[in-house]
Amino acid sequence: MNTFTRNAERCWETGLFGTYHLKQCPRKATIQEDGKGWCFQHAPSKVKAKDDERQARWKREEDVRDAHRAIARAKNAVVAAAEAYVASVRHLEANKNLLHADNAQLVEAVRLLKAAEAKAKELGIVLT
Repeated sequence: MNTFTRNAERCWETGLFGTYHLKQCPRKATIQEDGKGWCFQHAPSKVKAKDDERQARWKREEDVRDAHRAIARAKNAVVAAAEAYVASVRHLEANKNLLHADNAQLVEAVRLLKAAEAKAKELGIVLT
């Protein structure tokens, strides 16, 4: 049977150490909240403020990671569009006699080039 009693002059926070050992925080109670004495570390307002700060920091870090992923996806889209354009131009050069018949491919290659240029401009990438 646990006969733990609290010291009124100490912080109200208690922790379970081991299986049956309940121990009160050794710090002196300097803050009064909810009718209880708390130390500077365990005061509910301090704990909430620290948790809120941690959550905000995690959210900012997650937003930065998401932005980096979006930039990487956009760069990959630009590279894919440029590669498709190059492939289309090479195909058209190889089949110059079919140029009139493959006009749809040329139109598609131009569309891809314009899309790649627009995406590059949006990302601040200078194409040469």
